[in-house]
Amino acid sequence: MDPRLVMETFFTKFGAPKKILTDNGREFVNQINYQIYEWFGREDEWDYLKDLDKVVVHIIWTGEKEDILWSKIGPYKFFSRNLREHVGPGTLVESEIINAYLTTTVDPMDYDVMVGAVCDENHWTLTAIYPQEKRSLYVDPFGAQSQALKRCTEVSRAFMRQRGLNVSRWSCESITHPLQQDATACGVMCLADMILKQKLVAGPFDEQEISHLRMDIAQQLITETDDLSELCRFVANMTPMTNGRSARFVKADYYCPACI
Repeated sequence: MDPRLVMETFFTKFGAPKKILTDNGREFVNQINYQIYEWFGREDEWDYLKDLDKVVVHIIWTGEKEDILWSKIGPYKFFSRNLREHVGPGTLVESEIINAYLTTTVDPMDYDVMVGAVCDENHWTLTAIYPQEKRSLYVDPFGAQSQALKRCTEVSRAFMRQRGLNVSRWSCESITHPLQQDATACGVMCLADMILKQKLVAGPFDEQEISHLRMDIAQQLITETDDLSELCRFVANMTPMTNGRSARFVKADYYCPACI
């Protein structure tokens, strides 16, 4: 039997069991797989599967694998067709591919805190990871539950472990904070803003304070805008070109000629 066929059939279908990998699965290089080739007397072909990830990608790109889910990175899910049509040779790389890839290149130890909002059944919660302190902070605007804290610990440890970091003593906790009283008070935004500014308070956070926070958010979105000089303020399109030059806006720089 061809060992190449055995390896491709098994590992491309089920994945490489991390328990048999000498490096816990970070690279597909291990003694056991080499021994398989020795048993078949084909050790000279070992380089073909020294890095299985490349073999898997090649098989996907050639269209030999059915359209199944291969990866999930944050909100992004990648099936065979995504990896073939949007990152394969000569294809247009989509923003989802870029965003997911950049996510995997982040070194958590470069940051004091990383904050992310998590949507669970249409309810937004907040997770703050403190890499230097080996702990996470889980905040639910309606109040954190013990099961959610346990899940946060597992996810945080997996996130750090995937980046080769020691997480044997990782902890997760919540804190006392004002509880959201309705479905529109943007509790996650309020809490994230407080955490990043290190101004988390335990007392009441009333409607007036929420309005002030929303005002701050709106002001910052306006003041931190990218350059709008080449965009129509009505349809947000680029200014039409006239004889190689950008046509002027009319009506106090709000509308382009195509809109009137």
